[in-house]
Amino acid sequence: MHTALKSVHAPMILLLIVATSGLAQATQPSARDAFAGAWEHTESGDKPAPPQRPWPLAIATKAFEGDRQAGYLSSVLDLLEREQEARDDPNLTNLYLDVLATRLAQVGEHARATAAGDEAYGAVGAKPNRPEGPDPLLGFEPRPAVDAIVEAAAGRRLVMVNEEHRSSMQRAFTNRLLAPLRVQGFDYLALEGVGEDAAALNRRGYPVLSSGTYTRDPAFGDLIRRAIELGYTIVAYEATGDQMESDGGENHIDRVNRRERAQAVN
Repeated sequence: MHTALKSVHAPMILLLIVATSGLAQATQPSARDAFAGAWEHTESGDKPAPPQRPWPLAIATKAFEGDRQAGYLSSVLDLLEREQEARDDPNLTNLYLDVLATRLAQVGEHARATAAGDEAYGAVGAKPNRPEGPDPLLGFEPRPAVDAIVEAAAGRRLVMVNEEHRSSMQRAFTNRLLAPLRVQGFDYLALEGVGEDAAALNRRGYPVLSSGTYTRDPAFGDLIRRAIELGYTIVAYEATGDQMESDGGENHIDRVNRRERAQAVN
């Protein structure tokens, strides 16, 4: 638990989870390896070389080197230029669409981001069948989501919000939860996706381009800025590079499980 800010009561935490990609369920092992970042071993076989990023991830990362503001648009244009190449490689198509969707959302192309994400996820996961029998929602009535969540949070010390990393709208919604939950006494905002030292982020008061991949989303950045303004302490629990080092012998599921355990510790 981050302790940069003292609290006079037991800490109350709002936890935001960046959704783990369902592309991990891809049926081809090579596609799973591409998504995770396949390890290439040295000729001696004594130790692995640094992970080789698939080119869609490499493009998205390189675009922001040196904190380039132009990286928002250039990454989208570079990815679109190689769309046919990605579609011709079944091991990369879904990963490409996932990365493209994230970058489209960051430049405000929300409809196109949703379409690309839906195509990627639709290819690897069948839609669940509607259950037989009565409608499971029969007897329920819609309520304003913010009001319902704030009411349910009363008397609790932890609220967890899962969000879709291709949806700026969902981050804007979480932003609406900040003020009413702060009134209830919540004082920590734990974020997956923050890649810098949380103490530095709290002192600065806002994220920068190097703060993380997903925090480059303007809606995510505004969420962090406003949380700090309201008095929340940001807690970063993303798994670190040291925690994710591997000898290359584990499969994708093992890697995901190790990441989840590391984030629980953080």
